[in-house]
Amino acid sequence: MPYWTQPYDDAVFVPIEELAACRARLGQLCGDTNGASFVMSVETTLAHWAQHGTDLDAYILPQPSGWHDGGIRYGDEPHQYLGPDFDKEKLTALLIRYSNSFEADPSELERSDGSCGM
Repeated sequence: MPYWTQPYDDAVFVPIEELAACRARLGQLCGDTNGASFVMSVETTLAHWAQHGTDLDAYILPQPSGWHDGGIRYGDEPHQYLGPDFDKEKLTALLIRYSNSFEADPSELERSDGSCGM
């Protein structure tokens, strides 16, 4: 059951840990706004998202183009969500796993090249 009001009827809710595993650039060395370096991981991603609270909704918004949007909602206000970069192939596979009606076109499973920032 979602914590927050989702303004999109077609949102597919997924476990937050599985969405974090779809994060772009996992395993790569990144830098934060203070100049510190860290390796992008599921754990660092979850820790970053947890800065917004413990009541978080993870979801995927299917897109006809195949470039689906993943997000984390932390409040009911329109601006209270995070929209990080995700690996297109992993996000599509997660969408297929949790959606009852979505079927991917094989062309949607091409590798994406997201950016590194949190």
